[in-house]
Amino acid sequence: MELSFNTYNKMYCYNSRQKNPSFGIKIPELESAIDAFAVKKNNTFGEEHNLIKKIKKFAKMIFQQESFIGSGSKNKVYDMGKYVFKIPKNVFISPKKATEEPLNLIGKIIKNENPLNIDSYCGESVLQIGNLKILRNIGEHIPCGVPYSKIDKMSKEDIENYYFENYFKRIIQVPQSSFDKFARDIKKIKYPATIDFHNPNNTAITKDNRIILIDDLLKYNKYCGENSTVKLLRIFMLDATLDVYTPVFDKHLNEVRSLFKKIILSGEKAGLLLSNGIEDKPLLNDALYKCRAKAKYEDFCQKIAEIRKSKDCENVKYKKIESYIDDIFKD
Repeated sequence: MELSFNTYNKMYCYNSRQKNPSFGIKIPELESAIDAFAVKKNNTFGEEHNLIKKIKKFAKMIFQQESFIGSGSKNKVYDMGKYVFKIPKNVFISPKKATEEPLNLIGKIIKNENPLNIDSYCGESVLQIGNLKILRNIGEHIPCGVPYSKIDKMSKEDIENYYFENYFKRIIQVPQSSFDKFARDIKKIKYPATIDFHNPNNTAITKDNRIILIDDLLKYNKYCGENSTVKLLRIFMLDATLDVYTPVFDKHLNEVRSLFKKIILSGEKAGLLLSNGIEDKPLLNDALYKCRAKAKYEDFCQKIAEIRKSKDCENVKYKKIESYIDDIFKD
């Protein structure tokens, strides 16, 4: 878990600029320098030195409360217009001397490119200099679920209200095509890489209803396992935030059933593994329970497998899956 959002900014990178446009958060000179350095294949030592010098020059302007976006368990994030700057949480930037340690800008500038070349993955930094990461600003969006950084100050009722009024209201408006695109991209993330599905905040919804990953990928291990459709259920409808389950959906039963169907269909269209066995079984059972479905894990998996193995064309298979889900949702 890397990135979550503070109490003041529901929409990433926009509120601070609207609150006080006199602050020089957008710095054309620095943006141009980062652009030029990032696109050039081979940079000289002098060019590296000049870029670091510019970052130090504008550090006091960048690392201020008005440009602060939010924080997670490890990092703080600051808005700089076209880019965002991510630094470790233990880094304290002195108001009088913004370039002093522990902001460590020593060493070669590392260039990163999207290792998967997929549109839905926006968690990779463009440049990394010491303990500073520079990422592209993806614009207005909300994190999935309830922002982790808010939970400590929220009551159970507050969490439920936020979940349904801010997140759930948005996710149910996301079209099937966006879920399909996201699932296809998740399918491309293979061993030894996987997504961090434990925290829904690592996934976000953009202003134009795209679904994107906004955090670093994880290395495959026994706690995360292979990506699956069931893990998408966890992200979008089972976890309110890290280590907090979603409230009951009694008042939103039709909506959560529609969301369940979109997620399952997106995984099928992408060819994702439905369930990663023992690890995913309680998750799928929980999703079926929250949808008040008349099916358990084994029954559901068996039926989907039967439809998959049939000789029908893909579109017919999808229609059969939709029909089966509708049947198990009948009251």
